Amino acid sequence: VMRGGVKITYPGIHPEIIAADPAVLAAAPPAMLAAGLGDIIGKHTARLDWLLSQAVTGESYCPFITGMVERALSDCVALSVDMKPGDIAAARAVFEALVLSGLGMQMQGNSRPASGSEHHIAHFLEMRDALRGRPPSLHGDKVGAASLLVMRLYERFFQGDPPECTQYFARTQEAGIRRAFGPITGDILRGLPAPVSRSQWAAQWRGLTARWDFFRAEAAQLPALRARYSAALRAAGGAASLNELGYCADDIRDALLFAWAVRPRFTILSLLEGLGLLARLTGEVLDEQN
Repeated sequence: VMRGGVKITYPGIHPEIIAADPAVLAAAPPAMLAAGLGDIIGKHTARLDWLLSQAVTGESYCPFITGMVERALSDCVALSVDMKPGDIAAARAVFEALVLSGLGMQMQGNSRPASGSEHHIAHFLEMRDALRGRPPSLHGDKVGAASLLVMRLYERFFQGDPPECTQYFARTQEAGIRRAFGPITGDILRGLPAPVSRSQWAAQWRGLTARWDFFRAEAAQLPALRARYSAALRAAGGAASLNELGYCADDIRDALLFAWAVRPRFTILSLLEGLGLLARLTGEVLDEQN
């Protein structure tokens, strides 16, 4: 929820009953179904970020939960590519996938199975919208488009051999954070994770390089998946880029550069920030997109 211009996550309890009529869902404005699909597409990069954190920080990871969510994602995309207005099967698939991702979060005890860097980018833009008095787009629209950008970062970083590990969490200068977050900077700075020591980072880097071939293989599949997800979003009437949602180049660049500070959760954004590579790869991804 938004509090004082900052997106805050509060503990909650699970619902006892979830009820929905697929015919009613299918009759909803198409933009809502497209946003739901966008949020589901975000589960792919959420999974990659979770695996990345497992390799680097040792965070617990559950393959059963991710398998459940990934199957739901695959079903949604398969139906959405040929989606037509009022498609009950597609509406049912998106709804069931969203429920399954919620169950995954309940099983894990946090939002890790359903939220990663793509959600942090969406949160950053939502906070900026509130600060600048702009009408927001639907949350899922931003998540889906952001996920496609995050995939590009994975593709570029893992396309070759591991880089030389010469830096360790060289945090962005405070001036950059103050420029990006303005009046809510204090809340953001208080929420930043503590920096790791040089010895801790060396051990974490060894953990990542031990899994490098796995991530390189995952990254090699992303261009084809990205094209498929983009086609599904457009078929559903959604946006496949943040530009289409009205965000300018500066908004998108700042979101990629500073969204890692929105949550103290390890993702591809915090990894690249720590290595001092985020600015360069962000520039390459945005130049490629344009």
